[in-house]
Amino acid sequence: MSESSATADTRWVALGRLGKTHGLAGWMWIRSDCDPADAIFQYQPLRARQGKQCMDVIWEQSQIHAKGMIAKISGIDSPEQAKLWTSAVLEIPRDALPDAGDDSWYWADLQGLQVRAARVVARQNLGHDRLGVRLRLPAGDESP
Repeated sequence: MSESSATADTRWVALGRLGKTHGLAGWMWIRSDCDPADAIFQYQPLRARQGKQCMDVIWEQSQIHAKGMIAKISGIDSPEQAKLWTSAVLEIPRDALPDAGDDSWYWADLQGLQVRAARVVARQNLGHDRLGVRLRLPAGDESP
């Protein structure tokens, strides 16, 4: 476990959270927003952020259980250490994510944009912090 060295201007995208501890060796439950859920173990560089504290996440092992996923993070070797990171956000730099594809965007790319009058025609959860939305602009309104 090492302190994350990201600069303040790096945009980070949440991929999930660390859950409660599991066992005596520092394993933790993992709550993933990825689709499929276990894809979270493939993303690098990944960090955990708990308030103002951050640590780089290196997965030593992971297991899929009927109730979810658990993982062992390098440097967390006891339940006491793991409890310090319970509910921490798991995030990745935006520029490390794959291209969202044609007519698709990550939620992080939409934040801060101006909202215009439109009607939602369809929506779909695409995973990886992506939401598919099809909008229809009012007649006579041109998209920029």
